[in-house]
Parts: sequence; structure tokens; C-alpha cells
Amino acid sequence: MNQQEYLSQISNNVRPPKAPKPSIFASPIMKFVLIGVVAVIGIIIFGSIVSGNKKSVKDLAITLKLHADGTSAEVKNFQKYIKDTSLRANAASFNTVLTNFDSSLVDYMKTKYSYKSGSESKKAKSKAETAQQTLHDELFEAKINGMLDRIFAHKMVYEISLLQAEMEAINRATSDQSLKEILGTPYESLGNLYELFNNYSETK
Repeated sequence: MNQQEYLSQISNNVRPPKAPKPSIFASPIMKFVLIGVVAVIGIIIFGSIVSGNKKSVKDLAITLKLHADGTSAEVKNFQKYIKDTSLRANAASFNTVLTNFDSSLVDYMKTKYSYKSGSESKKAKSKAETAQQTLHDELFEAKINGMLDRIFAHKMVYEISLLQAEMEAINRATSDQSLKEILGTPYESLGNLYELFNNYSETK
């Protein structure tokens, strides 16, 4: 091997390796594009979840109707055992509000959705029945323990807050002015009763 060949061989051995070609994902523009794609996919998935869980106005109305029925039934069951006369009167007023509201809401649903009592889904009925049974059990236990008045007032505060939240959900979901009017008066009445029951539970 002559000197020239030897120098060429050394030169080839120490030659730095070729730098790898830059990845397309290393580009700042592509990074922004990928982030945008991921964000869009996330929004689509989130939107699908939300829309999938979103109830129709009819479903919301049925849920409210069943809840009002169950609460009214338990108010009737325990009203006669309440000792405090003012609390018993408030319970009677509460039941009247629920009864009148139920009648108006059912009339609306019959006209709007051809609603028939008993046509509710098994899931909706089961949920309402479970909630009513829970309320019944708590009031019954309070009765046998001599604490019905205080517990009744406390539970009515809770039930009214739920009923008003359900009314608000319907009010937000509908543009039907007649339905909004059906919700308006009982919502205000429930607000007044909330204060009465809440004041009782706080002072007793």
C-alpha cells in the first residue's frame, strides 16, 4: 500500500457520519398542526359525550313530573304526624303546589308529546321510585325516633332545591314560552316554601 492509499483509507475512517435527515415532526409548523389535530379530536370526543348525556326537554319534564309525584306522596304520608302546626301548614302548602304543578305539566305533555301516564322508561321510573323510597325510609326513621318535625323540614329543603334545579334545567333547554310560564309560578312558590322550611330547620 503506497502512501497515498494509506492517507485515503485514514480519511475514510475518520469521516463524520452523515447527519440524519430532519424528521417532518420536528418542524415547528408540523408541531402546531399536530397540536391542533389533537385538540380538534378532543373537542369532538367531548362534544359527543356531552350530546350523548344531554336529555331532551321531554325527558327532563318526565323526570321532574315523577320526582314531584314521589315527593308529594311522601308529604301526604307524613304530614299528619307533624306536631308543629306551622310546619304542618307549610307541608300542606307544599303538597298543593306540587299537585297543581303536576296537573299543569301533565296537560302540557299530553298536548305536546301525547304523553300517557305509565309510558315512562323503566330507567326513569326506577330512579324516581328509588328516590321516593329513600325519602320514605328517612322520614319513617325520624318518626319512630321522635324527630320527624326537624328531619321533615330538613328533607323538604333538600327536595325543593332538587325540584328547582330540575325546573331550571328545563327552562334553559326550552324556548317554548308556554312551558316557561308553567314553570314560573310554582318555581317562585317553592322558593318561598324553601325559606319557611329552612328557617324552621335552623331554629329547631
